[in-house]
Amino acid sequence: MSDWQLDIDGQAIPVTVHRSPRRRTIALKLHPGPRLELRAPRSCPQALMRDFLDSRRSWVRRHLANLPAPRPEWTYEHGEAQPFLGRYLRLTVGHGSRRGVSRRGDELALTLPSPERRDHAAALVQQWYNQQAERVFSWRLRRWRAALAHWGLPAPSLCRQRMRRRWGSCTNTRVIKLNTHLVERGIGLIDYVLVHELCHLRELNHSPRFYGLMDAAMPDWRARSTVLDGRVPA
Repeated sequence: MSDWQLDIDGQAIPVTVHRSPRRRTIALKLHPGPRLELRAPRSCPQALMRDFLDSRRSWVRRHLANLPAPRPEWTYEHGEAQPFLGRYLRLTVGHGSRRGVSRRGDELALTLPSPERRDHAAALVQQWYNQQAERVFSWRLRRWRAALAHWGLPAPSLCRQRMRRRWGSCTNTRVIKLNTHLVERGIGLIDYVLVHELCHLRELNHSPRFYGLMDAAMPDWRARSTVLDGRVPA
């Protein structure tokens, strides 16, 4: 359920408002749908947030044209394209006694016990994505902890979670959560989210010091953020 709406040329775009004690500035993101997400400090007056939203009308109008189409619902039919690490795998559907999913080159092979058991398809494919996310995220975390070893970062716990509005998060108890859907995107975008959360181990905020850490660890992080947010194709 949206908090507000922003009218752009007769199109009512829902706006969800998120307040956080850690934020120091107001920010606006445009998501497929389309929908808008406004983030603000917890103490920010509502009138100020509305003024900010109204001031961004031209920005929203400009970026609506480049917004990617909403992700289609998967049907798990033979030949369907399944995104994985920034590319697409062709789904092949077969039948056999041992149900499961495996990758074979550019194909994702789904084996069902019988043609009638289509109800198993979604669960099996999602299980495969979960396994791949755990493998890839752990691999990239090892890589970046080694690259940033000179920072002396504390060892975080890593977990994956399907999230609707966030690519990742970091708690004050050193738990890094990554959105399972990230495994559909390229390694460079996974690295961006992971480095973002690793920097939060030093600065649990979005202060200038935090962005200084991002610049030092990944100088091109802004370009990666733009791709991940959908403002240019991945």
